[in-house]
Amino acid sequence: MVTMYKYIAMSKNIRYSIILTVVSILFFGAQSAHAEEVQQAITISPVVQDITLSPGKESSYTIIISNNADLPLGIHTDITGFDENNSEITTFSTKDSPMIGWTAISEQDIILKPHSTHPLIVIINPPSSLKKGGYYTTLFFTPFISKPRQAKGPIILSRIGALVLGTYGEMDYRELSKKVMLSSFSIDSFFRHTSTSTIHMELINTYFAHLTAKPFLSITPLFGQTTKVLLDEKHILPSRGKTWNNTILLPPNPWLFYSATMAVSVGQGNYIYGHTFFIVIPWVKELLTALVLILFIIIATVHKRVRKSIQIILQGK
Repeated sequence: MVTMYKYIAMSKNIRYSIILTVVSILFFGAQSAHAEEVQQAITISPVVQDITLSPGKESSYTIIISNNADLPLGIHTDITGFDENNSEITTFSTKDSPMIGWTAISEQDIILKPHSTHPLIVIINPPSSLKKGGYYTTLFFTPFISKPRQAKGPIILSRIGALVLGTYGEMDYRELSKKVMLSSFSIDSFFRHTSTSTIHMELINTYFAHLTAKPFLSITPLFGQTTKVLLDEKHILPSRGKTWNNTILLPPNPWLFYSATMAVSVGQGNYIYGHTFFIVIPWVKELLTALVLILFIIIATVHKRVRKSIQIILQGK
């Protein structure tokens, strides 16, 4: 009888555990899906704003925040430095841009109604002692929704950033092209046997101002037409660099020898160039398979002859 009661109690505990697990999965799964839906519903425009600065002269522009979700959403704005990522190269030890202290926003915290937009005024007030150079700051917009009362705080979703670039001083794009260095340009492997390849490039900017790099890749076989690929356009801050790692599809009917040329536009018809070579050996797997089969046949044939020779020798004795 005691054993029966224990069995019934265990069965109830198992049922309760299963029910609790299912409810938890449904609840937290719904929360996660809801949070992701809210995050994707937020858009800002423009994402990048490039302005010309004047000493002691205030400038401003409007940024539009849109809430495409079906529920109200709070937005908190932070003014901070540039958010570095894995594609960013820091070539020198640099401090945060002073433009952070010159930048203000009309409203730091707002609540957006469902399917509504709201304009924010970004104000940049540089000092009268402004020195020639390139400056930057980033506006980070953090959407949030409220948790139940017993929770410690709001559900903070991923921030959305808007980059503000400012320049004081006349741009000399010919001089700029001399201050930009293509520090690395290569193929992932000199010998290729597949129809795809990964291009790696590093570009470093030592000019006083930021630049917009527009890379154009040309792949030319020994015989055949050139294939051109436009890579992602990226902004590079002063004393910084960026990396590109792009997988490309080689031209059809591959030839043995290829040359690759990278032409990076830095503005007003000025380019930075890089060159490399690589070899494509098609049907490598098929050739290796055939070689293995041939080697196996040779070994089997030799082994058979050796065994037959040994038998003849033994019979002869």
